[in-house]
Amino acid sequence: MSNIIKELRNSTARKGVGRRVFPCIRDLLADHAQHAPERHAILAPERLPMTYGALWTQVKAVVFGLRNVGVRRTDRVAVVLADGPEAAVAAITVAAGAVCVPLNPGFTRDEYQRYFGELHLAALMTHADLNSACRRAASIQGVPVIDVSMRPNEAAGAFSVADRAPQELPDDEFASSADDAFILMTSGSTSRPKTVPLTHASVCLSAGNVGAALELEARDRLLSVLPLFHGHGLISGLLAALAAGSSVVCPAGFDARAFCGWLTEFQPTWYTAVPAIHRAILEAADCHKQGALRSSLRLVRSASTSLSSEVLERLEALFGVPVIDTYGMTEAATQIAANPLQRRKRGSVGRPAGPEIAILDSAGRRLPFGKRGEIALRGPTITRGYDNDAAATASAFQDSWFRTGDLGYLDADRYLFIVGRIKEIIHKGGQKVAPAEVEGALLSHPDVIEAAVFAVPHERLGADVAAAIVLRQDANVGAYTLRDFARSHLAAFKVPGLILIVPEIPKGAGGKIKRNELAGRFSKTCLLQDGGEAVAPRSEFKRQLAGFWKDILGIDRISADQDVFALGVDSLAMTQMILRVEEHFGTALSIEDIFSSPTVAALALHIASSKDGAGPLARRHDPLTEITRADADGPQPVSIVQERMLRIERKLPGLPQFNLPFAYRLQGELSIPA
Repeated sequence: MSNIIKELRNSTARKGVGRRVFPCIRDLLADHAQHAPERHAILAPERLPMTYGALWTQVKAVVFGLRNVGVRRTDRVAVVLADGPEAAVAAITVAAGAVCVPLNPGFTRDEYQRYFGELHLAALMTHADLNSACRRAASIQGVPVIDVSMRPNEAAGAFSVADRAPQELPDDEFASSADDAFILMTSGSTSRPKTVPLTHASVCLSAGNVGAALELEARDRLLSVLPLFHGHGLISGLLAALAAGSSVVCPAGFDARAFCGWLTEFQPTWYTAVPAIHRAILEAADCHKQGALRSSLRLVRSASTSLSSEVLERLEALFGVPVIDTYGMTEAATQIAANPLQRRKRGSVGRPAGPEIAILDSAGRRLPFGKRGEIALRGPTITRGYDNDAAATASAFQDSWFRTGDLGYLDADRYLFIVGRIKEIIHKGGQKVAPAEVEGALLSHPDVIEAAVFAVPHERLGADVAAAIVLRQDANVGAYTLRDFARSHLAAFKVPGLILIVPEIPKGAGGKIKRNELAGRFSKTCLLQDGGEAVAPRSEFKRQLAGFWKDILGIDRISADQDVFALGVDSLAMTQMILRVEEHFGTALSIEDIFSSPTVAALALHIASSKDGAGPLARRHDPLTEITRADADGPQPVSIVQERMLRIERKLPGLPQFNLPFAYRLQGELSIPA
């Protein structure tokens, strides 16, 4: 019943709602302040709510404070504040009168110093902490600092930036639609972060697109659990909620243990997050299942990186509401595609819900439905280019299309499916492996919380598939079990040769996996060096097996308990090992045997278990040994297929074409191992 009621809440009284798209943030906030000044805009734990009327007053005070220190509307102001209502209000109010550059408060002094120089800042807005890294960097770079004085006894998000009382400002002191609203940094998961300018027109349109996809209204309430220095939390979350005239709850950062309490206290109707946060919520909410089902949520939104079907299904079961998987990126002012509330398609990130989407081949030609290619975008929400990086801009844009670097396809219903990043595709011996597909298979295991797939060097194949896995706290599975599980869900060439159980997976602030860092940390070179520290094979039998592997793989050392797949074993290497064991010990192995016994010790035990008690290792039953020689030197009768072909040829001479099989007679003794 709970699920039915929530589905009805989604489908009634929300379709066909007229939505006004505001040209700039100033107009958006001024309109809500005029028509609903007492409606709640910003809320936070243990704080009084800030109304739209109070938020508009705060906007005017901040813009006046900026002008008072010489900051013009086209100047750039970095905002470095910890998560919470002040960070939300500062980002919006600064953007209303200048160009807001929200930065991660976790950066080091060196990072701030580098970014401050590249961004050409007019000022830094931050809290009055004289020892902070950003203030020290600003001092070195000569960037003026605007102190934010918190007012915790007042409404959530209220702060002061000037000693003088604000005065009325003319309209031209506020930023307009063509002005830049934000300069945002990309996630930088595969390269150094780029800076992306986004105009007021583009971010307001994108916020409206999010609202339309989710059918947001003034009665909705967002629980903001994402940092506001990335577009996901800032535009798809905060600004989308404000554009709809609704309210936003801004706690001081995400806390999985407090999440269910926030649901009870603030009664939000939606939240948006990255998969890592969704998983943390699931883990923490196990003891609050009944409360979660009775929550006020009507939907859950996901973006920034791939959401596994397992997490999606668990979220829907926990909250009893639809989970909306979406696709976005900073360069498109976030939202690109979204699943419709009533027509969600599993595995897809939805239909176009912002810019125009095309699938292009390497020559820039549009591909038909179902064909994989690079996802390309165009439309008014797309950035004009990267800040101070003409080369990156020229590389990203081609014939008016912005090329995302993502590989995907559109189906006949125009639902978009993401295969992975083109640069992250693993080229394994002529085969292409998409990390997202392998991650999806691994995440379907009930004990796997997180999975990250990446490439590691391989001498013969060029690259091999590796996976870092985070398990549930009480899980009792290992790499061997997970590899067997993956083999039941994936083609053999996609199964990770290297599986590592790790406590956490490195991710950027936006939640995207840092695959390059994983590849560097867990390269096979390191593993080979580490292997010499383990237990060496002690018995002569194990030393012989180890010698086979060393010879086949071209390595100097291997321990008795070292996983050979972590050392680069592939199908060719397994075949060579099978032949050597057959030749030296008279035991027939299969590829399945090596998969299930991937160490020297395990393989030795497996081979020993093949003894029959009558002496040496027994040879397995092999049908090839029962082939008898036939006296076939003379003419042979035609087969049924050949006879049919002859009849057709007689009736339709010269017309049919056939694939003709050939048999070759090989002279000499048959070698079964060969």
